[in-house]
Amino acid sequence: MQFFPSNKDKLKVVTLCLLAATTFWFFSALNKTDYTTRIEYPLTFNYDQDSTYVLSSLPENILIEVSGGGWNLLRKTLLFDTPPIEVPLEDPVSTKYITGQSLSQQLAEQLGDVRLDYVVTDTLFINIDEAAEKEVMLTLDSSSIHLGDSYQLVSPVVLSTRRAILKGPSTILQDIGDTLYISLPNSESEVRADYKQIVSLEYSTSDLVRVTPEEIEVEFRVAPFDLLTRSVAVTTIDFPADSSLRLSPNRVDVTFWIQNEYLDLIKEFDFEVVANLRTLNTKDSTLTPVLRTYPEFAKNIAISPSKLRVEHVQ
Repeated sequence: MQFFPSNKDKLKVVTLCLLAATTFWFFSALNKTDYTTRIEYPLTFNYDQDSTYVLSSLPENILIEVSGGGWNLLRKTLLFDTPPIEVPLEDPVSTKYITGQSLSQQLAEQLGDVRLDYVVTDTLFINIDEAAEKEVMLTLDSSSIHLGDSYQLVSPVVLSTRRAILKGPSTILQDIGDTLYISLPNSESEVRADYKQIVSLEYSTSDLVRVTPEEIEVEFRVAPFDLLTRSVAVTTIDFPADSSLRLSPNRVDVTFWIQNEYLDLIKEFDFEVVANLRTLNTKDSTLTPVLRTYPEFAKNIAISPSKLRVEHVQ
């Protein structure tokens, strides 16, 4: 019985032949000694990392053109057993760049059987800054406090500490002001009760800057207020005794906020508004009423109208 190979078997034979021919050509080519190629050779920088900050990533390699035998170039291209070039930085802060040519001798010695033709990379840029510290004052950003409707602060904002230390690159710290503003977390939420929370401190402009302490306690009290208006007669000062001049109007509305618990204590006579003729604006014959006395628990007081006309009595 005669055996005829299938098309699948024929394909396998052809594939094996091509693989054998390719392998033979590959190994034969690697035995040649006149190849030229470019490789990226690894670098490492030696400097005092405890007292410095890297502002921009340091170069990790340098591009060079080399020549040599196929096997040697393959080994260098794949970086088998290839230690990086060590670049010492005695003054890393002042060193802003290194020329690629300055590393040619180190590269030539380290390449071994591979010959260095020339260094392709012209310049390696260095951006390292010295470490520094700066003391800043801590202040709560009042815009981050969102009080509920009719609620107001009834105490000072108390921080567990008023000072912090910033550590980071010197050039960045120089551009930071003497005050670090703190924002409340979840600042969109309305505050309707006394506040006492731990707040994290951070300097968001740069990840290289660290703040000590990392968190502080923020405390303040709030209370609900009511908006009230009282009509108050204006007391005149230095007006003629013959009543030849009068105010128009002679009463003003005093509007103020008052904490709920003091509502029963407020009286109309607690407010005294005066108008002194000596402050008369002769251009328009008006006076500005002034609030002379008021209860201490009344907040954000406003007077309307803010100008009173002085008229002659016929």
